[in-house]
Amino acid sequence: MDLRTEGISQLLSSDKRKSDRLTIPLGLFFLLPREQTWNGPFQILDIGGHGLKFAFNQELKAGTEFDLKITFPERTQSFINAKAKVAWCKLKSPTIYHIGAHITAMQQKDRRRYVLYICEKIVLTHLKKNHVSR
Repeated sequence: MDLRTEGISQLLSSDKRKSDRLTIPLGLFFLLPREQTWNGPFQILDIGGHGLKFAFNQELKAGTEFDLKITFPERTQSFINAKAKVAWCKLKSPTIYHIGAHITAMQQKDRRRYVLYICEKIVLTHLKKNHVSR
């Protein structure tokens, strides 16, 4: 492996989907159909260009569509809004489910902000690791 990309590759999970998943600190609120109140905040466990994983205390059926808001911990800017659909739901403990969701729609301006944030995180993490190792 090229030493210049080793740090970036370590940020990406080993799980292979249409896009790699990142484990960076992002928050999530979601609104299920026929509900009036947003659920959250939750920590996103991993996220990629096409989907994300988070933990929730209730089972969500595959195919359930919902609205979501992705939050950045160190920024006060507005949320990134998107639409998503539950791809899978797995019981991880007696009271916690891991939910895999496919992002089905995101406005162009939100996608641009999301991609810039992800790129910034990858570069900063890579630079910090290289600076420490020198």
